[in-house]
Amino acid sequence: MGWFGDLFKPATELIDDLNTSDEERLQLRNEFADIQEKGQGKIIELEKAVVEALSKVQVAEAQSEHFLVYAWRPISILVLLTIIVLGIFNLVTMDAGQLDSIVDLFKMVFGVYGGSRGLEKIAKVVKFGK
Repeated sequence: MGWFGDLFKPATELIDDLNTSDEERLQLRNEFADIQEKGQGKIIELEKAVVEALSKVQVAEAQSEHFLVYAWRPISILVLLTIIVLGIFNLVTMDAGQLDSIVDLFKMVFGVYGGSRGLEKIAKVVKFGK
């Protein structure tokens, strides 16, 4: 059901508490279920649009002829990894919380880089016909 379904839970419970006939309660429940289903459908459409837009951006980056547009992810990984190594050996001043935050950021950036790398390879095949 998820968070969207939880929004309708108080209203559904309120229907059960109403002093109406069983037929009216059933009708109200069905109407709430229809509203919830339509809302979830819209959320899925929006999420799909976001994923498609992100994919188009990644493909455009992969097809770019400019070095920085293409190489910003590996450069970011190397910079974060350098900061982490310097932090581990106490060559830069930072406390453990800051180092943990940078490690978390590194994990996130590395995950995005790894996931989008496949799109770059697909884009090259499409662009160059290899």
